[in-house]
Amino acid sequence: IVLFFTLIITFSLLDISQLHSIQAIEKTFRDALFQVSSMMTTTGFATADYTLWMPVTWIVLLLVMITGASAGSTAGGVKLIRIVIVFKFCYYEFKRFIHPNAVLPVRYNEHIVKDDTMTRILAFITLYLMIAAFGILILTISGMGFLESVGGLISCLGDVGPGLGSNGPMGSYADTPTFSKWFLALIMLVGRLELFTVLL
Repeated sequence: IVLFFTLIITFSLLDISQLHSIQAIEKTFRDALFQVSSMMTTTGFATADYTLWMPVTWIVLLLVMITGASAGSTAGGVKLIRIVIVFKFCYYEFKRFIHPNAVLPVRYNEHIVKDDTMTRILAFITLYLMIAAFGILILTISGMGFLESVGGLISCLGDVGPGLGSNGPMGSYADTPTFSKWFLALIMLVGRLELFTVLL
């Protein structure tokens, strides 16, 4: 997954004039790999200012922030195990449309995922996306720019660090309005302690 996202960013950053230079390709790949692994593991380090890259790379990095790392790690985000299970669930739902009488349980590591577990995962991801959408709305109302609101909210909900725009890797949250800082601090707490724990 890291390699997949890295290659997308690498190819989007390279232009035709750089394809003959191994050094240019290597540096672009290294910058992309570092940013993807940093965002996925939510360590928040940066070796390049990705806010100067093409906007498509911002979307990829936001997806990486939302995805997060493996279950059991200290990284934030939704976590890969939930993403994989939801993709399998969607795949089997499509198969059920074609074969209505088939029994197709979702399996993970050779174990069947129980219905109540599946429901909790779907509820978690739905709640995560709803909080993200609501948070972005609150931040834009509070006076933050759209890029800063999207990047800051996704970054704080996943406890990543850098966001987009002026909150990017070479910027800071210093110019963020006071209300927005408090709101983002609350969002960081929600993201760190898991949604259900805080909301309950």
